[in-house]
Amino acid sequence: MSSSNDSDPAETITRILFLSPHVHIYAVPPLSSNKGYTTTSWTPLTSPPTAQTPKPEPITTRLRVIESSAPPPPPSRPTPSSSSNFPTSSTSKSSQENQDHDHEEKQPTITTTILLEEKSTGDLFAACPYTSPSAVLPVTDSTRFFALRVEGEGGRMKAVLGVG
Repeated sequence: MSSSNDSDPAETITRILFLSPHVHIYAVPPLSSNKGYTTTSWTPLTSPPTAQTPKPEPITTRLRVIESSAPPPPPSRPTPSSSSNFPTSSTSKSSQENQDHDHEEKQPTITTTILLEEKSTGDLFAACPYTSPSAVLPVTDSTRFFALRVEGEGGRMKAVLGVG
């Protein structure tokens, strides 16, 4: 799995927080009111018919919630300047603050992502980066279904899928 920063993927630590082997995927229509999502308006996403399965079947995926911790980028080296290293009266306070921030230890980047994957191949079906609580939305008429805000590669395409 690729990381959002330029660190070595071998240094990235990934933990599986939750795994559900069978999750049904639903098409969710746009919200028509502020009441929230209801499962009564959802339709199951189906796979296209093939020679083996002439009738379309509902799409069932594996759901994994993963947490990735990437090490911070290496500290940048100060660039040599033509001015002296001694603070002057006009820059002493801001220079000192910048030096204090440079000496702080940088924390690793931690991300949480909900992955919907093909059960048989493990290929990615959809990803939901958990960047805010609105990434996973509850459903008003069920406690076993949720609406996920999924994103395409690079965050360009966004959609809401129902899972349950």
